[in-house]
Amino acid sequence: MTTSELKRDELRATILCQPTQVLFASACGPLLYGLPHRRGYVELRGVHADASDPQPTREWRGTAVGGQIEWASHEVGKFVRLLQLNQGSAYEQLFSPHVVYETAHLAELRAIAARMLSLQLVQYYRELFATQRGFLSPRERHARRLLYLYRVALTGIHLKEARELVTDLGVLARFHERVSVMQLLHEPEAEVADWRPYHRELDALQRRLNDTDNRAALPDLVPHRDAADAWLAAFRAQALSSHR
Repeated sequence: MTTSELKRDELRATILCQPTQVLFASACGPLLYGLPHRRGYVELRGVHADASDPQPTREWRGTAVGGQIEWASHEVGKFVRLLQLNQGSAYEQLFSPHVVYETAHLAELRAIAARMLSLQLVQYYRELFATQRGFLSPRERHARRLLYLYRVALTGIHLKEARELVTDLGVLARFHERVSVMQLLHEPEAEVADWRPYHRELDALQRRLNDTDNRAALPDLVPHRDAADAWLAAFRAQALSSHR
């Protein structure tokens, strides 16, 4: 689905009904990855702050404007720690182009996170790919499963070659000239007749993801962690003063 199917204004109203201060909310899941998705359903991810009840994660499921919504949000302190660890899903929701609700804090966090990119984030995709590949049968024929693996591999490869976090598989496939992926995207629910070429290509992508090439010159360790700490301290101080 697109965020226009579940109208953006009504999605924003749903977010604003949450009993916490929401810093931003973005649509994630298959929509973010450029994969086929269930109509009338949206996965929202975001960040919240609540000094009186700082739960690390809040979750909510319900219906709105004729569709289903799944909302999960990290408390701002936990989210900053995830960014400092170069945790991939946190970066993906922060830089999602499908923003449903935002405050000035979204741009601030994006500016800080962009400076913290490192090879640790590439390692996140290496480990995710290896884990998911381990769950895949050598005779896996379902296109959707293969597409997810392509997405993970190409996101990590693009990051270490172009220093850019791209999660949309259609964009990645065109940029990296993966005709096979474009064909799978046309029939994501199909059973693949000959799975062997795709598995060979996934083998090649895994080698490329794991090699030592670092064309984007990403640092080994996460830089500018102190900038994230300073931002969080300033945010906490501002929130405390506003409640006095």
